[in-house]
Amino acid sequence: MVDTCLPATKIDAFESSDNSEDRAVEADDEKGPLLRLPAPPLRSHKGLRGVDDPSVQWTPFVSPVPTPSAEKPGFSFTRVKHTGKAEQSEEDRDEGHTKYLQRRRGEVVRRVTETVLLLAIGLLSALDHGAATTDSLFAVNPSLWQWGYELICFFAVFCSCYLLYPVRRALGLRLSGWNMVSAVRTGFHVPSRFDPGVLLYPVLLPLCIVASLEHHGAAILVNIVLGLASVPLEVVPFSRIGSFNMHWALSLVPISLFSSMKHQPSALRTSAWASRASLEEMSLLFPLHQNLAKAISGLVTSSLDPSEIQLLSSGLINLLLFAISPQSQILKALLWVGGLCLFIFCEFALKAEVALARVPVWRFARNKTSTKGVTGRINRILRALLPESRSRFAVSASSESEDEISPELHPPRRGRNTRKALRRARLDDSLHRTLSADDGETNAYGREPDTFPKLARSATFATYGRATAIAVRWRNIASSSNPYVRLNFLHAQALKYLLAIYAYIAVALTILLPVKYFISERALFGNEAIGWAIGYFIGDIPQVRMFVVGNNLDQWIKLSTNKSQIELASHTGWVEHLRRHSVGSANTRLLLAAYCVTVVAMGIVAVLQLNHVVEVDTRRKVFHGVMVAMLLPTIPIDPCFFALALMIVLAVFLMLDLFRASQLPPISRPLTNFLAPYVDGRDYRGPVVVSHMFLLIGCAIPLWLSLASTERLGSGPWKGWEVASRDLSMVSGVICVGMGDAAASLIGRRYGRTKWYWGGGKSIEGSVAFAVAVMIGLTASWLWLHTGGWIDSSLSELPLVVLKALAAGAGASLMESTLTAANDNVVVPIGLWLLVRGFRI
Repeated sequence: MVDTCLPATKIDAFESSDNSEDRAVEADDEKGPLLRLPAPPLRSHKGLRGVDDPSVQWTPFVSPVPTPSAEKPGFSFTRVKHTGKAEQSEEDRDEGHTKYLQRRRGEVVRRVTETVLLLAIGLLSALDHGAATTDSLFAVNPSLWQWGYELICFFAVFCSCYLLYPVRRALGLRLSGWNMVSAVRTGFHVPSRFDPGVLLYPVLLPLCIVASLEHHGAAILVNIVLGLASVPLEVVPFSRIGSFNMHWALSLVPISLFSSMKHQPSALRTSAWASRASLEEMSLLFPLHQNLAKAISGLVTSSLDPSEIQLLSSGLINLLLFAISPQSQILKALLWVGGLCLFIFCEFALKAEVALARVPVWRFARNKTSTKGVTGRINRILRALLPESRSRFAVSASSESEDEISPELHPPRRGRNTRKALRRARLDDSLHRTLSADDGETNAYGREPDTFPKLARSATFATYGRATAIAVRWRNIASSSNPYVRLNFLHAQALKYLLAIYAYIAVALTILLPVKYFISERALFGNEAIGWAIGYFIGDIPQVRMFVVGNNLDQWIKLSTNKSQIELASHTGWVEHLRRHSVGSANTRLLLAAYCVTVVAMGIVAVLQLNHVVEVDTRRKVFHGVMVAMLLPTIPIDPCFFALALMIVLAVFLMLDLFRASQLPPISRPLTNFLAPYVDGRDYRGPVVVSHMFLLIGCAIPLWLSLASTERLGSGPWKGWEVASRDLSMVSGVICVGMGDAAASLIGRRYGRTKWYWGGGKSIEGSVAFAVAVMIGLTASWLWLHTGGWIDSSLSELPLVVLKALAAGAGASLMESTLTAANDNVVVPIGLWLLVRGFRI
């Protein structure tokens, strides 16, 4: 939140008089003006390496749209556009003031609606989900009453911080010399673009999630502390004197109240985590949360909003403390154990790769590579092995002196006549570029244009093509700031590949040693991970079973028995009976995996066919449909298997994008080329491509949360890998992201004519389509659960289910239309998950 010292009269003048719809239209999945249809024409900018003459195009792609500035949430002001007139007329001023008041009223309604909706979802999640009678439908969960004093203390602390902030602001202005009226008006003034999401979602959403789960334990107290740690630093009292200490002290207030009470909640004493932790250790949650948030922010830079970083930090800490089931232990091993080991052992290699990628080719040292002796033999081997060095050193390797090195690789040094030399070089370069390579003509340097060096951009998404270094803007890269400029290009490429090989080996060893050991001990109860995986996937094939038994490998490869299949549950439907007794659990997983691979392949083929027909947003919605077709009918069949599959896919996505952002050869360039046609403006904000990850996380988080409160079954090596019941909330993420979001985008962009009262890019038609699509998805999933025999219900309940599904869809649609502080592909599925569980669908 940014403080301002402008009086109210001046603030109105600095507020933009343009309508928010004319200023920027919000995209379907992301906010910002980059995805409005029709798409704006792409134009060149500073990062494009090539000539400015449009008739000479050596690069087949134009530069991407510039990244919008990542503004901090809070107060923001936009100056009035200059009209070229010396003074505005009175009518123009009145019209601008009217537009400003209209926009302000709309934004106030939007923010109030967002706040009330979040509080309503929180109250709904606090209800007793196990109540069976009508009289107890609105009863608060009894386990929450045990934490009543701590919850009251939590709400009192963060509400006091928010309410005292304008008072402190006005008092500071008064002490600085302002008069009382101006100080009070400015201190209590709320700008029209004020965003309360960053103040509410990181603080309240984790607590709502824990309250919606049946087994709370110490998670309530932990998330109270994490919620207070997520309060923005600007609203903490005395933040300028000792911000960190004061913030830490506020987070310890509920713990101090808890420790001073004579009667402690029994849930804390009986929780598994409380037996390993104490209140002193719980007091260290604040520095853990703050440092983890800083580490995440340093990795993703501006790819994530501040509220998303806070939510991610709180989620990782909850996973670290409360991972009990085998699936959560595997996710903990992938994110915590694998992530920490990866950055401990690969940090220097990844930083070196980024530093090497930032050095232009012409900045490398000019020292001539030896062609004699052992060094010359090594250089020749490197030129033969490294593909990029063949074309770039085709001419420079045959030069007899440093003066004969091609000017494309080494531009002239800085000097008095540098600009004249550059202009002259550009003119000569544009002349020889006009010669056609197809006619066999040579250029001014005696080479065909095909032999010009390829200069790779150091941006996140490279624009690959032929361009010369003459037109590159001079970049002052001193040897003190980047020591790699002392290398020549050949040795720099060799170092880049050596670092890449080291990184790949470190990743492989991390997976095979610490991650595999943690999974074997914590998730598989001492069974070897590879042998367990073989039995989990192909253990029902007769040939495999005979091979394992015949070679006495049953101690390594675990095979399921008929006894373990029968003792899973007392009530099973026909789908469960078919899966366990007729086909077999392992064979069913193979069939489900083959089905998912087929659906993904068909989706990729469809996207490639539509590549030149439809816009990028429609192509992206194809992947939403792929997620629906792949996960909606299959998750109820084996929820634990799909929870594991989504965890592995998420870990692979994170690792590959880390390699891509670190410019790790040879995998970074193919990944960039594959992802470039499907990214949006949000992905250009930082080094991380978040679109596909948020799509996966939005589908997976409701499933993971539902499994956290589901009774587990199974015995032996399969303990915890079967569930006693299925819940409609397991597929709420797939329905929200795959059906609701896609329907809102496709219908709203084409038929949306009526905007919401608060303006923006969201239309009422798109929101209605979102709610209807969610209602259809929830109803169809309920029918599938009823038909498969997973839930005990009759078809007479269908009208009530439809009404509840419509209410849940309307709430999620309203959240999607008002949400701006976080990505809607993650927060809205969590909101729908809370609504589905709160309405007991």
